[in-house]
Amino acid sequence: MMSEGISSAKVLCEGCQENVATHRCVDCPQFSCDNCVKVHRSIPAIRSHHILSIDAHQDAEDFVQPVVYCSIHNNNPIILYCDICQMSVCETCTFECCIPEHAKRDIQIAANDFQKQIREMIDELKVKGRGLDENKTLAEQICCQIKDKQSQEEQKVRRRTEEIIEKLRKEEEQLLEELNQDYGKELKRVEVEIKELDLQIRSIKSTQIYLQILIHHGNAMEILPTLKDAASRTKDAITMETKPTQSVRMIEFQASTNNSVILGTLKTSEEVCLSNCTVENVPKRLWKGDSANLLVTTRDSSGKHVIPREKVKVKVKKPDGSWEDIWAKDNREIGRASCRERV
Repeated sequence: MMSEGISSAKVLCEGCQENVATHRCVDCPQFSCDNCVKVHRSIPAIRSHHILSIDAHQDAEDFVQPVVYCSIHNNNPIILYCDICQMSVCETCTFECCIPEHAKRDIQIAANDFQKQIREMIDELKVKGRGLDENKTLAEQICCQIKDKQSQEEQKVRRRTEEIIEKLRKEEEQLLEELNQDYGKELKRVEVEIKELDLQIRSIKSTQIYLQILIHHGNAMEILPTLKDAASRTKDAITMETKPTQSVRMIEFQASTNNSVILGTLKTSEEVCLSNCTVENVPKRLWKGDSANLLVTTRDSSGKHVIPREKVKVKVKKPDGSWEDIWAKDNREIGRASCRERV
């Protein structure tokens, strides 16, 4: 049987080898043009051959097989088929090569039955092929979905990474700015103390030099009139108020242990202990409507005065046992807060 593409392709006539074939002989088989078909049908020996147009030959439901001769008995055409032996035989073979008792049928009928089975197989294969095509199409769609989803998730990862990096940069800038401000204040405060101490030291040394000059170079008439002034200058120098240098508030970076920040936070090396903080100016008695100004000093666990990093917040316990926030003026530069409470 011809392939499906023969009807659409131009086949050369096998008779004249010049014209395009329009027919095919089922028995030869041979492709022929219109002129050669007439010649084919005029020859007595092959006049009985079945000649069909190429399209009819391809689309024929009952395809007539060409005459095939027996390979053992050369002059005998194959005319029968044994279903039990599953072999095609000529009339002589039915006695010599096949068991005579086996049922046999016309080879064309058998071929038609087989063709019907083959068509059913082809239909099944087509159905299966369509199913596979659908599965392939679905798989290709899923493949595209996977690639698209992967691309989307990669974009999310990149965007999130950029967000985290940006947040890190902002946190870095904020932490460095806070460190600069906090240590700048501490440095400025200590530098002011150094200048004040330097002035006091110069005053002490100046008075000391003045007195030494009087002792070594002054006579009685020079020393006696200046005694009062020397005593006054000495007293002023000795009684000069000298403030001890306050403890320096060291700011330390602590890496983050929670999800609120990425890098970390800044904390003082000396944390405020609430139980050790002191409250001054507490009146012994207040009447309703009176107010009091209190002074809160922040201290660490050892009772040492420290400057807190956090803003000082003050609460007062009311007679009913509840707590109430009160206004407090926070002076973190000296570690004290003044607050006012009205009864």
